[in-house]
Amino acid sequence: MGTAQEDLDPATWNELLELFGRDGVAEMITALQSDLPQRQRQLADALAAEDRNALKRIAHSLRGVALQFGAAALAQSCGEIEQAVAAQAPTAQLGVDTARVLDRYAALVQGLQDALHGA
Repeated sequence: MGTAQEDLDPATWNELLELFGRDGVAEMITALQSDLPQRQRQLADALAAEDRNALKRIAHSLRGVALQFGAAALAQSCGEIEQAVAAQAPTAQLGVDTARVLDRYAALVQGLQDALHGA
């Protein structure tokens, strides 16, 4: 499993700063931070209900955001969860994997915030 530093692609980061400026990137990060508790609730609800499709939706959504920020390894991990759902992997394992990916996503969001303050 990768780390926030591995997931934060410097080229994509610089491109985002060029395209949207610091203020625009700050707004994007704020939106991600605001959305994080909702994603955590979705995960908790999916785990409680043993809802495989909800776990797949969470992974798919995180994959999309990861790709937007150039976090290819994180996106790949999310894609692996989507494939595991299709392959009928055990729900308990899917839950563990999705929780790990969500933690890694949260670390990416924090890494983006840290990079913004250091930029």
